[in-house]
Amino acid sequence: MATLIISVLKHQKRKDGKYPVSIRLTHKRNSAYINTKLYVTDKQLDKKGNLKDTFLLRELNNRLAVYEEKKAALSFKLEAYSAKELAEYLVRATERNSGAGIDFLNFATEHKKNLIDKGKKRTAEIVQTTINSLKDFTNSDVIFFSEITVAFLQKYEKWLTIEKQKPVKGRGASLYMGQIKMLFNKAVNLYNDEDKGEVVITNYPFKRYKIPTAPTPEKRARSVEEFRAIINYQPIGKRDEFARDVFILSFCLIGMNAADLFTCPKPIDGRITYFRKKTTARRVDKAEFSVKLMPEITELVNKYKDETDSDHAFRFYKMYSSIQNMNRALREGLNILSGKLGISHLTFYAARHSWATIAVNDCKISLYDVHEALNHVNPQMKITELYVIKDWSRIDRTNRRVLDFVFENKLP
Repeated sequence: MATLIISVLKHQKRKDGKYPVSIRLTHKRNSAYINTKLYVTDKQLDKKGNLKDTFLLRELNNRLAVYEEKKAALSFKLEAYSAKELAEYLVRATERNSGAGIDFLNFATEHKKNLIDKGKKRTAEIVQTTINSLKDFTNSDVIFFSEITVAFLQKYEKWLTIEKQKPVKGRGASLYMGQIKMLFNKAVNLYNDEDKGEVVITNYPFKRYKIPTAPTPEKRARSVEEFRAIINYQPIGKRDEFARDVFILSFCLIGMNAADLFTCPKPIDGRITYFRKKTTARRVDKAEFSVKLMPEITELVNKYKDETDSDHAFRFYKMYSSIQNMNRALREGLNILSGKLGISHLTFYAARHSWATIAVNDCKISLYDVHEALNHVNPQMKITELYVIKDWSRIDRTNRRVLDFVFENKLP
């Protein structure tokens, strides 16, 4: 009679101190091992070296139950198998008939690689962060789709927001859970074909589990008085000087973000034309945008101009090895500036929010014109906008009105 038991292979200890966990199958006085791709530490074992981690025990016992069911279905045919052949059969049968044999983390890793190949590095980083978090939560390198149940997600959410050493805050929990749902949906679309009755991933926890609602984001726009204070701020060091300068640059370039400033192309005929990184992959027009260099930033443009490179408008990429380092410098500088001016929660993205808010509330510019100047897509006019040639001069006039009001205090 074939038997299945959980086995910790202590003689195969890895350099990191972890032991592989296998399921040992004994049949006809011979043994074969089914690799679970799970690893444990001494803390998860009792004094006799047996697994005591209740979470892993529950998951492994679920697998054992599936294997026992597949084994029983063989009936008298069981005797035709050797121990090794039976172990291989159980793995194949489980993978074929349910999502239990499909590794969620491996699927997520492959998805991340595809994103990198498509140039979506930031999105890939978010997926990798989710993978790392799940590994920390389960203390495992493998999580099967069948293991991701409503109870699993609820326990994970609680760990993220309460039990973790550094609990996530704000939108954190909804972002992590949203990533899991996105990956689950992609896997279901890939592996399942309900028209043919082929349902490999049989569970879908998101029918009952509801992703926590992200809190309403704090308004990041600053008033015109606060922005004028930033313009007139006298720096105490290089870091706050850099933050002030680039904040003003962003504002006058209608909220150009740091990533686009970092790679910004040389201006042609007094205009900077670029593809907005944040949305270029989601737009048919690749989020092309063109903004006129206004006189208010001539001094700053010359101050940070890249004299030696034919492609870059600014030398930010020489000042910082990566956009992450530039963002870090901006945060530090804005924190200094914020403290000196008494402006709370000043972020770099506030330049974009402030431009839009001042345009609507102070300059009485229409929402449509502001929407166009921010290079957003209007869902109601998406098709029409594909046919209309962009008139950049309209956006120039809109920006001119905002800058006239902010810098010269002219009423529109």
